[in-house]
Order: sequence, then C-alpha cells, then structure tokens
Amino acid sequence: MSRALRLRLKLKELSESLALGRFTSREKSLAGFEPEEVRRLQSGDSPTSSSFDALRSILHKRYFLRIKRAEKSVRALICLDNSSSMQSGFGEITKREFMFAVAGEIVEGLTEAVAEVGFIVWSCEIEDELPPLSGVFRARERLALLCGKNAEHRLTRPAALFERLLIVKDRPSIVFIFSDWHDTGEFSEALQKCLAAKLDIVPVVISDTFNRGTPRFLGDAIFKSAENKTAKALERISGRAEGVKIFPLLKLPSVAISPDTENGEWRDNFIEFFENRERERG
Repeated sequence: MSRALRLRLKLKELSESLALGRFTSREKSLAGFEPEEVRRLQSGDSPTSSSFDALRSILHKRYFLRIKRAEKSVRALICLDNSSSMQSGFGEITKREFMFAVAGEIVEGLTEAVAEVGFIVWSCEIEDELPPLSGVFRARERLALLCGKNAEHRLTRPAALFERLLIVKDRPSIVFIFSDWHDTGEFSEALQKCLAAKLDIVPVVISDTFNRGTPRFLGDAIFKSAENKTAKALERISGRAEGVKIFPLLKLPSVAISPDTENGEWRDNFIEFFENRERERG
C-alpha cells in the first residue's frame, strides 16, 4: 500500500473517530444518534424512557439499557504560517511551498471523509480566515487561492493564532498548525489556555537541512555560487526553532516534516503520529 493511500486512510479514520463519541447535551453540532451497545443496568445508571430497552428486559427478565453514540459534524482548521522564514529553503521548493503541498494532502484526506475544513493564514497577526466548509473541490479552490497570495515579510507570533482560536465562532474538532516555529516570541501561556479549553491541536514542525545545521541567527544572508559567482539572498533565516521546546513540556505531541525528504517520506511521520495517537487514546 502506498504512503499516500495509507495517510488518506488514517485521515479518514481520524475524521470518523472525531465524529462519533459521547457528547454533552450542550453540544450544538450534534447531527444524530446511533446505537452503540446494549448492556445490563449497572449501579449509578439513571434509565430514561429513551434508553430503557423494554423488549430485551422482558425477554431476559433483567433490565437492559441502550447506550447511544452521538454523531456530530467534524470541523478541521488548517493554520498556515505566512511569516518570512517560511520563504527560505535550499531544496527545490521553499518551506512555504512545501507547507501548502502537504496541507493539500491533509485537506484531501479530511474532506473525503466527513470533515468540514477551514483555513487560517497567520504570521504576527491573523491575515486570512476562511470558516469551515464541506466539499473537497471547495477546499482545493480555497487552498489554491491562499497559496497564490503574495507572502508579506513578517515575523512569526503563534500567540496571536492561539488567542484567535480561543474565540473562534465555530469550535473546531481538530486544528493543524503548520509552521517552522522560528522567532516565535512567548506563546506558552496562550497555548496552555487552548489546551485547557480542550482544543485538539496538532503542531506541524517544518524544517530543512539549513535550519538544522547552522548556528542560530536572524537577518539577511547572501550566498555566492562558487561556479558562476551569482549571489542569492535568503531573508530572515533562523537556525533553530526555539518554540518547539514548549511542546514536550506541555506533553503536546507534534509532527516533524521536511522538504528535504524524498519520495513523500514525510507521510510516514504523519502516519506514525496518528498511530501513536490512537494507542494513547485507546
């Protein structure tokens, strides 16, 4: 089975698992109910007319309940870093171009299942926000529109994104945040508030060989070819993603991917992440 197909299946499983579960009656996005199991009455149960299985109870001369599972719409948010450092890279494509390519596959997998997908483009502030909508063709069109916009030269400030996520109108079921997490500033407190609010956040860390192998600095660097003497300027490059250190401290799993990988090996990192997530959450 190809990596691309395995990733799509994992995303389909993710969407379905988010759509089904037990939710409080205050949940506004519930779409319906499906029977989950029938079991005997247990201590602490409060049977109602809708959950009491009268026919089974009469047949077996014991009290039985129908436990139901709620189904709700899944809203996924794809948050895309539009800061200056995302425009660097020594490979065939920049980190920004790689980010949009990866986000495209994630969107395809989510919309093929049951998810509505929305987008937020951010840097030091929220630059674009498109609310979640269903449909794979609509998602492709919106992502292409965002990719085609000119990227402005700005710093990265995740705190602005996390503050926005706390007040977003339609609460997302899951949030994918793509960034290289460079020059981030303090965002630990804002992230902790999101986690305390039970937002399901998946940080995606994008790095390349240059970022991993050079000392940390921030500014403009000019590189001259030894062969044709042409010069190339790379703007706002930083050596290490200092913000990434926060995720292990908060016990928040993240996905690390790189445009340096060949043959779509980055998909393996996503697949491993989803498999670990399934094991940890039972």
